[in-house]
Amino acid sequence: MAGSTGEMLGLQVRDVNLLRRTVDVKRTYQYTRAGWVEGTPESDKSTRTVPLRRALVDDLTTYLAEPPHGDDPTAPLWPGRNYAGGGEWRGRLDWTTRMNYDSFYRRQFREAARAIGRPTLRFHDLRHTAASLFAASGMPLVRVARVLGHADAGMTYRVYLHFLPDDFLADMERLDAYIAPARRATQTAPLPLRRGEGE
Repeated sequence: MAGSTGEMLGLQVRDVNLLRRTVDVKRTYQYTRAGWVEGTPESDKSTRTVPLRRALVDDLTTYLAEPPHGDDPTAPLWPGRNYAGGGEWRGRLDWTTRMNYDSFYRRQFREAARAIGRPTLRFHDLRHTAASLFAASGMPLVRVARVLGHADAGMTYRVYLHFLPDDFLADMERLDAYIAPARRATQTAPLPLRRGEGE
């Protein structure tokens, strides 16, 4: 989860490119007393293309193949649910409306957090987790900032990555691995002959 709540609610089916394994963040949605209000991300950097893990692409492929409105490019990527009336359709996905975040948070997210033993987990914590995992996997900090929509990589480090220890040992291991081939080539290369030698 590398986006804000408003960015997540603003995603549409057409924003997902399964072949390129990306999702485009172009708009935000917020629910107000006047209804849904469409907006734009906070800055130019916040309008971005986010790469997707292969496992997530597989899940999205299955997800988008199931709903009746999955072929509607303007349908919300995260639809609402039908809680009106009764019968088999109660609680089913309703692709004609956008997800009610408050309802989702109470009914799905908090239950899932309790199920994994993290009852105090906040939805925004998923963004922190994503940033930390990106960095821990070796993704350059500048790229992490781009995925998160930050204009400043320093902000990414200060806000999201401050609790990660600086793994200098791993840095030195990567440096050794980078230098080793060049060092071996230098050690095994024959020395140039001086004039007169070998004649």
